[in-house]
Amino acid sequence: DVTDLYSPHNTAHHFWDFRGCTTGADVTDSIAGDLVASPVNDPVCGTDGIKLDGSDDYVDIGAFHFGGTTSIEVYVKFDSFSENSRVFDFNEEFLRLFNQATSTEMTWEVQASGGLGSFTNTLSASNFDSSVWTHAVVTVSKTGLRMYKNGVLVGSARGREPEITTRSQMRIGSGDDANYFDGTVAYLKIWHGVELQQSDVTGLYSPDHKAHHFWDFRGCTTGASVADSMGGDLVATPINGPQCSADGISLDGSNDYVGIDDWEWGGTTSIEAYFKSDSSNSSSVLDFNNVALDVGNIVDGQPTEINWGFSNGYDAILSLSPYAYFKRGTFSSDGTVWPDSSPHGRNAAICSGCAVVSSSGNGLNEPRNVLSGGTSAAVNFGDVLPNGHTICSATRYSGTTKRCILSGTSSPHWLHGHNFGSAGVAHFTTGWLGSSSSRVTPVTDWVMMCSIGGNSKPMVVNGQEYTVSGGNSNSPGELRVNSGTYSGYHYSSDFEISDIVTFDMELTVAQMKIVISEFEAGAEKASMSSRISASSFGSSVWTHVVATVSDTSMKIYKNSVLEASQISTPRWKLVCRQTAGTYFGSDEFSKNPDDPSNDNFAILDQLESLRGADGKFEFKLSWPADGLEDQHWRQTSNPVVGVAGGGVEGYESISTPYSGQGWGGLERSGAALFDGSTVGEFSGNHWYSVGTYEDYYDGMPGPADVVISEVELWVMDTRIQVPDVMPRAMQTIGAAEGGADLNFEGTIGYLKMWHGVELQQSDV
Repeated sequence: DVTDLYSPHNTAHHFWDFRGCTTGADVTDSIAGDLVASPVNDPVCGTDGIKLDGSDDYVDIGAFHFGGTTSIEVYVKFDSFSENSRVFDFNEEFLRLFNQATSTEMTWEVQASGGLGSFTNTLSASNFDSSVWTHAVVTVSKTGLRMYKNGVLVGSARGREPEITTRSQMRIGSGDDANYFDGTVAYLKIWHGVELQQSDVTGLYSPDHKAHHFWDFRGCTTGASVADSMGGDLVATPINGPQCSADGISLDGSNDYVGIDDWEWGGTTSIEAYFKSDSSNSSSVLDFNNVALDVGNIVDGQPTEINWGFSNGYDAILSLSPYAYFKRGTFSSDGTVWPDSSPHGRNAAICSGCAVVSSSGNGLNEPRNVLSGGTSAAVNFGDVLPNGHTICSATRYSGTTKRCILSGTSSPHWLHGHNFGSAGVAHFTTGWLGSSSSRVTPVTDWVMMCSIGGNSKPMVVNGQEYTVSGGNSNSPGELRVNSGTYSGYHYSSDFEISDIVTFDMELTVAQMKIVISEFEAGAEKASMSSRISASSFGSSVWTHVVATVSDTSMKIYKNSVLEASQISTPRWKLVCRQTAGTYFGSDEFSKNPDDPSNDNFAILDQLESLRGADGKFEFKLSWPADGLEDQHWRQTSNPVVGVAGGGVEGYESISTPYSGQGWGGLERSGAALFDGSTVGEFSGNHWYSVGTYEDYYDGMPGPADVVISEVELWVMDTRIQVPDVMPRAMQTIGAAEGGADLNFEGTIGYLKMWHGVELQQSDV
């Protein structure tokens, strides 16, 4: 009640709006009215916001008293990424948002009394995009931390509320006289005592359902690019000579198409397109890296269906047309050949000194099968490095001898990944790519990196982006392990190799990150596709289409009428199983995640994504080997992000035959991942345990005073799968597969996109 009185309808308590500010003038908090944001060292104001130079500019808010549950919203655009550049930094029990190291990785960090509760999302879903506006909402409460990017929840973690205290240093664009931000800040808002939820974030990101991207080809200039009039930085570039007119851009159905800049997106999405097909051929209106809108299924010479769909879990590396691709776990049964997973058949010869082993740790999220060898082992990948190449590799030092692993056969020398105790380095024939100093610590960790030779070229190492100069991308002859030439000598190492892929082109940073994200993924991902089709339409007729996907439905609207839909069907999803005799480690929320039939299985790290539309989880505890009834209930709090003994919020019983030993829902535990002894004098006990750490009387603590041999935790899944949030490359309008297939013949009037928004009939 107090929260509602203090923040009716979740109204922000502070709002500094820098859009259209006056250079050199203070900006006053338009809600509280007395907190002033003062520019320091002459940042420049514009219609978009306040531009900070990354050198010494920042904005000082001054001191004020706050803490506890907090939500912060910012709208920013990075121009470059320096060391831990602060979007904001509120010191003394700090709250700060920044890019991790020199990478694009979004980092939300909060310090609380008695310890540090921090959240650093390392998934590719959570990256700032250079020169593209990013909407971020970060929250902290007693249940943990959350981060939303462009309307989509991209991560959560355990944490504690920051202390309520007077913070004397409140800065935007800087830390403590360091870590300066290079880019533009449009605005910043703060809520006290309020943990914003998904519905709140959706409303903040897209007020009145305003589109986030808009490419309008009507009246465009032939041969000229068309800028995104909403995002402003994403450009649509005509390829192979499409013609512009007052109606839009005309494509010939042969090789014309429009390419869109790479950027990172996914989740709930709505797309609006206005187009006219002049052909009966099946063709693509748009293909955004396996999110596609096309026309097809030809009947009587007419394109009779509009198809809307997407795929997740596919091998994104193959979509980039690799020159050669040596993929983990694909070794021949006799261990002598590593087959090329690209269509080109450039297989590698593996010597008898190599072995296929299961590797874990050293930076891996989970075990995987890799190629391993000592100094006498060798691999010949052959001529897989053409002139103008990009190489990406996942390798590590595995023993005491640490020299080169991947090298070429030409002279002067070429190497990638490792050199005499340094990890994350490359030397391409004529020089080092940037520094020869190690970029990875410890040097025995896995190095997942992509490199190009030349001046001012991108390099990505373990997700961090660098711009380097040196060397060239001329072919170094054959690519080898432990048998290449280095200054006329062969230098070898104890090694492990997971993946290697080469390209006969220079990849963009976004494409490199796609490769690295595939390297970082654990076991092979199961492919998942969703696709629906709408009713017929004729050729040479203008058609207005709105296609949407959310975790509750997929829909196609044609000419403002709902033509096709797929609605989610609630179903129970197993998220954890434990069998007595095998015990979990602290924070072991993922265990055999790709094998739900395993006696010990967990995907609890995915639990937040299974929260219902009303903000609650619907849980079921089962003890199938012990003949007990199921325990069925709902709760708001996520036990993964809570603290031990932190209690349960929003508990509702549905069918709970067991109530003894303080049953009241699941909370974080000290003796297991979760327990259900949460009420009154029993709150320190550990009955109803899930993920028990050790044996308890030859079993595990089950429902009130019962020792059990097996426990399963289920959650009601009401979702439809949505597109993965990921860097997307080779995005095209009027063609598929990077322009190589399903070329569209006709005219595209315009294209709009919404992120985090499912348009409804009233919007259409």
